[in-house]
Amino acid sequence: MNGRIGVESREGQGSTFWCTVVLARPSGAPRPARAAGRLAASAGESGSAGKPARRADHPTSRRARTLVADDNNNTVNRTLALTILTKLGHAADAVVDGREALEALRAATYDLVLMDCQMPEMDGYEATAAIRCLPGAMARIPIVAMTAHAMAGDRDKCLQAGMNDYGPKPISRAHLVAVLERWLDTAPSAQP
Repeated sequence: MNGRIGVESREGQGSTFWCTVVLARPSGAPRPARAAGRLAASAGESGSAGKPARRADHPTSRRARTLVADDNNNTVNRTLALTILTKLGHAADAVVDGREALEALRAATYDLVLMDCQMPEMDGYEATAAIRCLPGAMARIPIVAMTAHAMAGDRDKCLQAGMNDYGPKPISRAHLVAVLERWLDTAPSAQP
């Protein structure tokens, strides 16, 4: 089915199983009505930091500009994030490491950063620490970790590094919609 399957496991901590498949819609078949969003809403997702999640099939009305920092080895995840953001009506730019993320934040206004944790040159943890030292609103920009490491300890490491939220790879539309809803209504724009 032209897909992929994977597992990450740590003894005594748990396992994460994932798969992707490429499916074609039969010609003339109607498009499902936001099925991914309904799944997230029915699963009872709750927001981070005590913020309640909104229905994932009703994206925020605020249009945002998002910076996606994901390394060259992960063009599929980066492209997927950019595609989802664009289809939701948001603007998005991509960089391939933490240094480029810092340069982009100094050069343009962003509302949110999706940050890969494992990147060459400067990883997501180092980049987050550097962003938190930037002047003004740039230091407070919401940063959401994107990582293939989906264990509880990895989430804690991301939050301790100064990231605001955490999401596993591969990224899903439902999770990205929930992230946008959680962080865009209260986030200050990061003015350069």
